[in-house]
Amino acid sequence: MGRRQQCRFPCMPLPEIRVPFPAMTSFSYDLETPAGSGSRITLQDAREVVRRGRCLVGCFDRRGYEGHAKTDRALAEFLDGLYGAGFVMTDFDGPLFDRGPMELLRTPALAVQVVGASNVTTLRMVAHTWARGHHATYEFAGYPYFDQAHRTGALGAWVGRLDELCAIVVEGYLGD
Repeated sequence: MGRRQQCRFPCMPLPEIRVPFPAMTSFSYDLETPAGSGSRITLQDAREVVRRGRCLVGCFDRRGYEGHAKTDRALAEFLDGLYGAGFVMTDFDGPLFDRGPMELLRTPALAVQVVGASNVTTLRMVAHTWARGHHATYEFAGYPYFDQAHRTGALGAWVGRLDELCAIVVEGYLGD
């Protein structure tokens, strides 16, 4: 029997799920133990990133990109999840990826298809590039990288694809 999960941000109700999972307060990785490209992503961490991603997409859908306290908080929580779960890596060349495959995600016609067919490694590269790009260009206004990702449909597709990959893993780690 499923139950509805409530987002901590009143921006988007989450769909019913079969196996409820609570909101997390800690992740597998942190500043003392950062993730590398060979680090594994736990199913629990990935599910929490999906939950936080849904909240962010809902905030963008309802409030746009002009800056809002709830959207700011949803983005901060999502970024915290990306770093904590290991999607942002210490040894990945994001700028190189940004100049190559990431260009496909800037084209609305391709973004949803590319992300929708991605494996865990590609999802990590995309999330890494968004997160590091945001931090490199953020000037306390707007949502660099993430607003564009939402406009093209790539952000919603990324969250959906990660959710699909979580559904096929019963326990353990994604990508095993």
